[in-house]
Amino acid sequence: MAMKRPAVGSQANSGVNEADETFFDWYPELHERLSETKWEDGKPRKVDTLMIFREHSMWKVLIHDREARTKAWVSAPTWESMLKVLEARIAEGTLEWTPERK
Repeated sequence: MAMKRPAVGSQANSGVNEADETFFDWYPELHERLSETKWEDGKPRKVDTLMIFREHSMWKVLIHDREARTKAWVSAPTWESMLKVLEARIAEGTLEWTPERK
């Protein structure tokens, strides 16, 4: 499976990420963003990165789109609900992306 390239992009990592079937079964959209190293046209793609932590009884995740140079935050009271919310927002296209600071 390959991802559709957005209008704005940059040079990508040429490495390959092995599929994690269990993670893919639970969170297919997130798995694709973290693993797919090629766009649908076959050109290289930088994978997204995540930072997960817990603060004040809330689980928080920062997803970083290295191609678009943007980031989005999700938080929830449990780690599982946090990942489910992140997965749903990726699928729906409802993450609130903000530009990276320079």
